Amino acid sequence: CTLTMTITPTVTQATCNGNVANNDAKITFNSTGGDKYGISLGSSYNGQPYSSANKLNLGAGALTGIVNPAVATQYTIRVFNGANACFIDTVVTLNPTNCIIPCEPKCIPFKLRKN
Repeated sequence: CTLTMTITPTVTQATCNGNVANNDAKITFNSTGGDKYGISLGSSYNGQPYSSANKLNLGAGALTGIVNPAVATQYTIRVFNGANACFIDTVVTLNPTNCIIPCEPKCIPFKLRKN
């Protein structure tokens, strides 16, 4: 593989609906030099081979609808060019979203009692 390939990833954490995280986290990326891609869970690629990988759409790819993780979770993006032996990998981390409803303006101040 003599081609120069690049991956420029963006990781978007899940949004919140009140104090509950939505399962809408996503990993998107732009790439140069590739024609197909795969994204797999973990710090090393264990996803689809070139033959069944996703086609890059105008140099971009994505994994959407990711469940909000309980802990920071790694994913590996692999961009192929023409064969299983011609690829580049990059590892990204999806952090959990902690949804907390802010107290203001509904909080009632409390006073410490002296016993």
